[in-house]
Amino acid sequence: MPKRTGNAAAHWGPLFKAQVERCWKKPGGGGKEPIEAIFVIKLNRDGMIDEARPISITSTTPYSKAYQMSCMRALENCQPYRLPDAYYDEWRFFEPVFTERIR
Repeated sequence: MPKRTGNAAAHWGPLFKAQVERCWKKPGGGGKEPIEAIFVIKLNRDGMIDEARPISITSTTPYSKAYQMSCMRALENCQPYRLPDAYYDEWRFFEPVFTERIR
């Protein structure tokens, strides 16, 4: 089978997002500004986390800190991730972005 080239995140990204959203418990209360929390994720081939850590958050309010912690819990609680093995070279190391918009 030829090696895949390019970025297939449009294929496996929604699968990852759906898995995280199933067990994510966002904090109540909401903030007064949008929040963007970025993480570094390294996954093993079996879908288990090898490393997960926050690398950026757009705010330092108590709500944004609770939001970031809820993201981290969701990442940990949702494993193992079921992602297409054909794209392992892409999803073994990536930076998911969690975004909370003000309504």
